[in-house]
Amino acid sequence: MLPTKFITPASPALHCPTCENLFTDPVISTRCGHTFCRMCITENISSRGNVSNSVCPVDNIPFHRADLVSNIALKGQIDDLEIHCQHGLDRVDSDDEFHLDEEGCPQAIKLGKRVEHEEKCPYALVPCPNSANHCGKFRRRDLDGHLETCPRYPCKYRNEGCEFCGTEKDVKEHMETCVNKISVEEQDRLPPPNNNDRFSTGVENVVVQLVQRVSWLEQNQVSMAEQLQRCTDAISSLETTVDRLSHQFERIVGSQLSRPVRHAVSTSSIVEGNSLDIDVTKKQRSPVSPRIRSTTEVFALPSVPSATPSSEIWRMPFMFKCLGTLRGHQEPIFAMTCRGGKLYSTGRDMLIKVWDTEDVTRGCIATIKGHTEVIHAICSTRTMLYTTGADKSLCSWNMNSLSEQKRIADAHDDVICALVCTGKYLFTSSQSCIKVWETKTLKFVHAMEVALNHWVRALAVDYSKEKVYSGSHNAIHVWDATGSFQLDAEIAHAYGSVYSLAVTKKYVIVGTYNRNTHIFEIPSYQHVKSLTGHIGAVTVVTASPAGRYLFTASSDSTAMIWDLENMLPIQVLTRHEAGVNCLAVYGNLVFTGSEDKDIKVYKYFKLFTATAD
Repeated sequence: MLPTKFITPASPALHCPTCENLFTDPVISTRCGHTFCRMCITENISSRGNVSNSVCPVDNIPFHRADLVSNIALKGQIDDLEIHCQHGLDRVDSDDEFHLDEEGCPQAIKLGKRVEHEEKCPYALVPCPNSANHCGKFRRRDLDGHLETCPRYPCKYRNEGCEFCGTEKDVKEHMETCVNKISVEEQDRLPPPNNNDRFSTGVENVVVQLVQRVSWLEQNQVSMAEQLQRCTDAISSLETTVDRLSHQFERIVGSQLSRPVRHAVSTSSIVEGNSLDIDVTKKQRSPVSPRIRSTTEVFALPSVPSATPSSEIWRMPFMFKCLGTLRGHQEPIFAMTCRGGKLYSTGRDMLIKVWDTEDVTRGCIATIKGHTEVIHAICSTRTMLYTTGADKSLCSWNMNSLSEQKRIADAHDDVICALVCTGKYLFTSSQSCIKVWETKTLKFVHAMEVALNHWVRALAVDYSKEKVYSGSHNAIHVWDATGSFQLDAEIAHAYGSVYSLAVTKKYVIVGTYNRNTHIFEIPSYQHVKSLTGHIGAVTVVTASPAGRYLFTASSDSTAMIWDLENMLPIQVLTRHEAGVNCLAVYGNLVFTGSEDKDIKVYKYFKLFTATAD
């Protein structure tokens, strides 16, 4: 169903009594005078097992299929209802609710004319015809401006093998000297074949190509078989090595008595509640997937240097293996954070669940109740947990007692999307506004509204905790976080709405609605790379502690690991069955939360390369 928002709510008389939605292709029974959607009344007839006769669902008066005629007058009333163009709407929390996009189409149209208008609407999002994956989508009215500078124009002779891409001007200059152009022109100078011989000549060419391919395959068959055997032998050798090292690892882990040192990286998501209820009752359903073994050794890590930005322990090659699933949430999970050996997760079920990262086989060890609507963001300090979300309030919780410390009702006028902490200050964001609060007292400090004209869905703090970055539609803003809270810089771009944001010492990294991850260099803020690979909105970007690796997640149900030094993908994590909304890194563990209500647990494993004897 197309996104629809009426200027004036439709009268209840225009809703079908069967499906309770606005009439679609209304038909009226001449026997009783009641009107229904054609599909609804047809299904009603079919459900009774009679293809012709039925009774009215309202008053049970019998009627025949021939008694149903189109209600032209009612259809005309529905077609005259005024709605907002779908290209002027932006989806909010639920699939059925929309708000007006200030940068979208402002025109009010009649429902019956929507197809005619929206097919030509200048505000419609259309993909770049040269490369939708690289450039993304643009408003139809802005597409011509983009094409003037688009760097993805292909050479006219790409079908002949030319791989050159550039701006339209660059392509024209290139075509003057294109090698493939010269070969095409030489072919054009040859006399045209006789029309009577054209078909037979084409068949002969295809036969020649097939003979050449068969000859090549026969010549390389032996070589390919030898390569396959070498690969098989190498795999067998690696499997033997892995088994040997696994046994050594288990013996080492069993002898470790010291507590592992870990570092937490959190993602945004939070909400507040009216009361607190700690629930540590036994679950009827197993909170942990059977894939997680019932021993704590599988999660016990050897003592390693603290995973701080200055001492990251991951080294290539490596991979993250899924160890199992944490279950307990009854609705999609929107946010997670790790602190002090605990994982805190929250989402649409308005609960904050606590998990032991050192022994996740225990399942959920506590549940905090109190929020009244969806929790969108969560973050933490050493002693406090902070949440916020759709109920517009900001809450702080004591981590030791899990009790509510402070609550600010109506902290924003709209749904709160994101939350970050610098230590001294908390920053919350909503529509066209960022607010600053003291972490200890939740006292309001400042409101940042300069240059903001859209939803601020993402916030991030730099390593020095002296700057806060915010992401909205086609813009990233850089703010002072030490006390003045002034706007230091604005990074304008044309990649659409920013859904996620991360900052390393070298880069500002944004995940956008156009399915790509875009990287800007610090301090120039110049765009240096677009990472492509997801086929849905990029909902999470999280850097590793030292900023050498990047985790991204998407509504396409996958998470990806990237090498930021070479800007290349390392691994795709594909265990979820719905979109991934949040991700947390904790030591050698990675947690992902999803629309499928599950948390997947991944663990870092070093891969060993074979060396020559």
